[in-house]
Amino acid sequence: HEVLGYRGLAFSYRGETKAIPVLSRSADISGLEFDFTTIIREVTGERRTVGFVSGHGEPSINPPPPQKQPGMPPQDPGVSYLHKLVKNYNLRSVELGSTKIDPQEMRGLMVIGPTQNIPESDLYALDQYIMRGGAVAFLVNGVTIQESQTAINATTNETGLEDMLETYGVRIGHDVVLDTQTDRYLVTKHVRTPLGNLPMTLPRPYPAWPHFAAAEIAEEHPILFRLPGISLLWPSSVRV
Repeated sequence: HEVLGYRGLAFSYRGETKAIPVLSRSADISGLEFDFTTIIREVTGERRTVGFVSGHGEPSINPPPPQKQPGMPPQDPGVSYLHKLVKNYNLRSVELGSTKIDPQEMRGLMVIGPTQNIPESDLYALDQYIMRGGAVAFLVNGVTIQESQTAINATTNETGLEDMLETYGVRIGHDVVLDTQTDRYLVTKHVRTPLGNLPMTLPRPYPAWPHFAAAEIAEEHPILFRLPGISLLWPSSVRV
């Protein structure tokens, strides 16, 4: 089988070298700009800082402290695993009311899943950061879901962000969006048979979470780039 392609590319800077071994015509080259930018930042040591807002029930970006007593249940790691996945950024916890945030130093802010009311002073700090050119990603739940073995309860999640986001033309509903077509999905797993372990496609029960396969999402969008699919767990409606 013949594959047409190009020679690979090597990036060298002050003794540090990173390479893309092969550029194939048949491969997806839509992400080459992303690959180039990532490698250039790796070899030059450029690291931008992204802040994770804390203090309102958000999952922590800081790893939990080591367990002092054996046998204790593990502490919630929050989103600290991102330190291993995101190599080219400094990830910091940020308390909005403690200091003025400079967009030139803090290139972006993440507001992930707040569950408590955010004080006016913190909302003002967020708004001022945006007004000075800062970028903020809001991952906000319209409701809080509590699951047990016998029931699922949903309560309204009011954080104070609702009015601020509406001034930017975004309204988050206090509801849950479900998709009844995703009550079952197909998985491929190896099943033991007299002929050995064979791959078989089997239906599995699935909550009514909206699920989008790769063909249904805009993979060229930076947020969805190269994702094989996406599942939305208990999402709320968003009106723009």
